[in-house]
Amino acid sequence: MAIYHCDLRKAMVTPLLTIAIRGKAMVNLLLTIAILGKTMVNPILTIAIWEKAMVNGLFTTAYSE
Repeated sequence: MAIYHCDLRKAMVTPLLTIAIRGKAMVNLLLTIAILGKTMVNPILTIAIWEKAMVNGLFTTAYSE
């Protein structure tokens, strides 16, 4: 029964990996667009860095409580 569960997990993981590979392909496309429009990307990167700082702040808040 344990072997069956292991196989079932592998079967579930495979489509997730496929989605991840497709996601990476989408990210590469976005990076290509980003390189073509660097002026547009700079504020987006700034927002991304700010969001990461917010996430770090949330983790800090969670640990301090």
